[in-house]
Amino acid sequence: MYNKLWRKILDSSIWLEDTDTRLVWLTLLASMDSDCIARFSTVQNLADRARISSSAVQSAVTCLESPDRFKPEQPEEGRRIRRVEDGWLILRGPEYQEWEKIQQKRELARKRVQKHRAQREEIDSVTHVTRYSVTEGESNACNAAKRVTPVVLCSSSDGVSTSSKVTISSPVPKNGNGKRTSDPRHTPTKEIICKCYLFLNKGAGKCPWGDKDTSQFTRMLSRFPDQSPDDFYHWMQNYTLSENINPSDPPYIFIPKLEKYRSGPLNQYGHPKAQGAQ
Repeated sequence: MYNKLWRKILDSSIWLEDTDTRLVWLTLLASMDSDCIARFSTVQNLADRARISSSAVQSAVTCLESPDRFKPEQPEEGRRIRRVEDGWLILRGPEYQEWEKIQQKRELARKRVQKHRAQREEIDSVTHVTRYSVTEGESNACNAAKRVTPVVLCSSSDGVSTSSKVTISSPVPKNGNGKRTSDPRHTPTKEIICKCYLFLNKGAGKCPWGDKDTSQFTRMLSRFPDQSPDDFYHWMQNYTLSENINPSDPPYIFIPKLEKYRSGPLNQYGHPKAQGAQ
């Protein structure tokens, strides 16, 4: 166990005391346990640890047990220690420990945010779908046909950049008889799902894809005819950043659950992650 020394001690009234008093105070802080007690049975024990004479330690202890002559308006009139059975109680020890907890929480939050940003950058480097603009064309009888600009799918997971252009239409277009044509979202969306699976399972080599995966994938496209590959990409991105997933689940397991991640990553309890904790 160790105790942190706060930089603001240099601006404290204790730094106006003599050298021996400052040294004894630092020794007491360094030896303080979780109960805020510096466990020295006698003044001589404390003197041995501080490496100064027992008379100098006794004078310092008397000073630390007395009201602060520079700032007597503090709690306990500025007293810093009190003699107890096992040593000396650091009177503001709980306050120091609370400061430490706050700092630890801030540091953990900072690391979570840093990890979250790094994960997003890694995901984007593995699978990226550029945003595209959709322009309303002339409505047909079903008011479903639209013109779109190409979407570029890029992958650099093996250090080799590849790209392919596909035309995406949303919602799924229909022919003159009102029947759906082949869904142009199929190929790019499947690529997104497979690349995200490989991101979560880097040693897998290839994404498993069988009849069950195809069945669930087709159902998803049918359920969400107005969702573009870009939308599904963001669902998958949120899925990979969530804490309630099993990374090794094959596509037919997680595809039916993707809708839950449309608004953002989820925590281990299936609730939206706090903004700072993502």
